[in-house]
Amino acid sequence: MPTDKLTLSVDSQAVAKGKRYAAASGRSLSSLVGDYLNSLDEVRSLEGLPPLIQELIGMGVGAGDARADEKDDYRRHLEEKYL
Repeated sequence: MPTDKLTLSVDSQAVAKGKRYAAASGRSLSSLVGDYLNSLDEVRSLEGLPPLIQELIGMGVGAGDARADEKDDYRRHLEEKYL
């Protein structure tokens, strides 16, 4: 895919955070920015959804997520405590 050179003015702290994130994920800052810009159409497609559904998007916890295990443990704790 052809690329265009782009000059941006961004807060220094944001650039530093972006570089750290990019390095940790084995990517370039340019690829992160490009992916974000490409995702803007996806965000716009969510605007037609009812507000409640928009709020719920991204809240689901996958089966392999550590938070799911913590929530299950806490639920069991409460059940044992109050039953």
